[in-house]
This record gives sequence, structure tokens and C-alpha cells, in this order.
Amino acid sequence: TALQELRASIQETQPKPAFSRSLQFKLAPRSQDGLKTIDLNADAGEGYDDAGLLRYVTSVNIACGGHVGSPEMTAKTVALAVEAGACIGAHPSFVDREGFG
Repeated sequence: TALQELRASIQETQPKPAFSRSLQFKLAPRSQDGLKTIDLNADAGEGYDDAGLLRYVTSVNIACGGHVGSPEMTAKTVALAVEAGACIGAHPSFVDREGFG
């Protein structure tokens, strides 16, 4: 039917995820030796050298697209962080690109 054809064409044009949806993440409290480490955190997904940044940090807050970025940039940054073994957090903001959120 026409509806099935439309659905098929929509699926073909949707962007593929930059990372596997089968990844499993687990929250765990830090204890013992984990309390002796420092989490070096930075903002990412804002259009700068995220791959370079991820060589130096242990976690990133990824821009969610309100003040800067895009869904594609967010997905790419998540994939880079997963590849680097960095923890991921969200960097939400108001939709205010002129005032930078």
C-alpha cells in the first residue's frame, strides 16, 4: 500500500545512529580506590575538537542542541566519548543561540 511505501522511504532517509544501541551503561557509586581519583570533566559537542579534548578528560557534558550543536553533533560526540571510555552527561540549555543558552 501507499502507507507502507511511505514508511519504508522514511526509514531509508532516517540517520543511522553513530553508536550501537546495545551498549549497556551501569551507574555505580565510587568507593575505596575510586575515592582517590579525580574526574576531569569538560563541556563537549559545541563544535570544537572533541576528539582531541577526549584524550585528556574522563567525562564530558554533551550539548543537547539548545544553545549550540545539533542532534547529529550530539550523536557524534556520544560515539567519540564511548570510544574514548569517557563518562557522559547532558549539558541542557535554553533554546537561545544568540545569548548562548
